[in-house]
Amino acid sequence: MKRITTLILLIFCSSILANQNSNNFESKLRNAIDLVFNFKFKEAEQNLLELSELKKSDSRPLLYLSNIYVWKFLGDKKKSDFEKFEQYSKETIERAENNLKNNSSDVWAYYSLSSIYGYRSLMYFMNRDYVEGLWAVKKSMSWSNELIQKNPDFYDGYLWRGIISFSLHQVPSTFRGLLSIIGFNGDIKQGLKEIQLVSRKGDFAKVEADYFLSQFYSSSLNDNQKAYELLVELSSKYPDNELFVYSTAVELIKLHRLNEARVHLSRLINNNSIEIKAIKELSYFLLGDCFFYQNEFEKAVENYELFVSKHNQVQYKPTAYFRSGVASYFLNDKSKAKNFLEKASAIESKNSEDKFYQRYAKKIINSNFDERILRIFYGWNLLRAGKFENAIDIFNGLLESKVSNDLKIVAAYLKGLSYYKLNDSTKARRFLKETLRFETKTEIWAKAFSYLYLARIEFNAKNYQAAENYIDQLMKLDDYDFENSVYSQAKNLLERIKNNF
Repeated sequence: MKRITTLILLIFCSSILANQNSNNFESKLRNAIDLVFNFKFKEAEQNLLELSELKKSDSRPLLYLSNIYVWKFLGDKKKSDFEKFEQYSKETIERAENNLKNNSSDVWAYYSLSSIYGYRSLMYFMNRDYVEGLWAVKKSMSWSNELIQKNPDFYDGYLWRGIISFSLHQVPSTFRGLLSIIGFNGDIKQGLKEIQLVSRKGDFAKVEADYFLSQFYSSSLNDNQKAYELLVELSSKYPDNELFVYSTAVELIKLHRLNEARVHLSRLINNNSIEIKAIKELSYFLLGDCFFYQNEFEKAVENYELFVSKHNQVQYKPTAYFRSGVASYFLNDKSKAKNFLEKASAIESKNSEDKFYQRYAKKIINSNFDERILRIFYGWNLLRAGKFENAIDIFNGLLESKVSNDLKIVAAYLKGLSYYKLNDSTKARRFLKETLRFETKTEIWAKAFSYLYLARIEFNAKNYQAAENYIDQLMKLDDYDFENSVYSQAKNLLERIKNNF
């Protein structure tokens, strides 16, 4: 009888010890993941490597080791970070697949495979390896579907299916045809619904869901306020995550809250232990933008010059030089202005914003600094700073003077946009429509944006047929500045009309 009692006690104690060890592992894993999201990469990597050795039947430590190098590559685009991601992601896949051979109901193995293939697709697309990216999309969707089928209440499992579904509808039509051949069709409404589900009920994937959701609200759904609210919550929980702080500043700029954005950007610039150098470099650019939009031109030039000297990539340098040129003109230094504008024109960039400002740099030089052109950008700054009434005064002055149709169409569009920002849909509609009557060969972008905002006005008023009609007119335009961006926004709006959300 004593032997039986002793045996029962041993089994009971072993069970308690196993549960304690399991709880201890889970607690340490969560702490390590928090370190990843708080950009404490060295400490996080050390802890995750230890956890990976401690429990070789769990693929999650390897998944979040991979995640470290996604964050790093997202900013600095270093080859070494991509290679490190490749290493850890392959180890994640191998371990998760082996775990499933031993236990076909291991939901964390399914989750790891769904997530790691999702991140592999993101990394390959950023690295312009579209074949591998497409293959990773297919694998991520497959593992996500299996996981959800096995356990519909495992909410983390919806993350990558939602991201992929939301994103695929936005790809170019030629690529979309290829995706449909292999069985993929984007669904923006369902994708958004699934990401929101993870945001509300997710556990390990909630942070990622919130960040992706913020970016979709910002870039695709034209809701910068919701994006900002999500980012504020993320930044308060992970104050050392430089990307969250930077993204918050971006949304504040879009919301015309420039002084608040400056606080966030200055914080990043003054951080001497920053993990992702590109974020600090780009913060100089955005801080320059804040000062430029507020017509504080000396400080704008100072920050643009710091950005250009520190950033080793071409993107945004033509824009920085152009704005420095305009700022120098309004500081009464025409010689310096010309020098900056010539530098803007000389750089080869594929970025649409850079190309736009390069075209205007040449236009200003060729016009011998026609002040009417420069007044457009002065007024545009007032608009971006949230001084909409003052901006309207500038655009009225241009529209009442003898200027070309090219300048009139831009002034009329920006005047209509100012009224849109003032929530005066009647006047916004009136002046955006006025834009459409001007003929132009070079400023078609202003007409395209006018159609887009007219469609948004009708959408907000629930005049869906009128909104569709404006989008149809927009789609007939081609070969203009910001074409891909306008097209993508119009497609998103059309999807919202068709799917009623």
